[in-house]
Amino acid sequence: MIVTIDGTASSPMYKFDGKDGSLDIYKKDVEYLPYTFGKKDNVLIIGPGGGRDNLINKIIISSILVMIPGFFMGMPFPRGIRLLGAGDKNVIPIAWGINGAMSVIGSVLSVIISMIFGFRITLIIGAIIYGLICLYNRDKLIL
Repeated sequence: MIVTIDGTASSPMYKFDGKDGSLDIYKKDVEYLPYTFGKKDNVLIIGPGGGRDNLINKIIISSILVMIPGFFMGMPFPRGIRLLGAGDKNVIPIAWGINGAMSVIGSVLSVIISMIFGFRITLIIGAIIYGLICLYNRDKLIL
């Protein structure tokens, strides 16, 4: 049986005999994920709209889009630790503490800014901050 929502995207409905063992063939599907947590008797899954292949493509593309800038945004900290290691090594634990605190503050602040001003403004503010940091440290950059 197939359920159609708004006459466009359809979600297949499978027969279920009430035995957990009969669901084993579906454990490899993305749609099975909600069944792995909590109570299994109150789960309703509605497809992502566009089908499983569309969902998997969205997961892959969004992962790549996050990994590329994440790689470059992660570079300043190890380079900064290398610079600190060349001088006073006692400030390295302080740098780790500041990094942890700023990670928490930055993630919460970015969500708040996004909710108030939108994602575009949040990205612009982040780019400006990274640009200012690069300008401030341009003579110390290690490539």
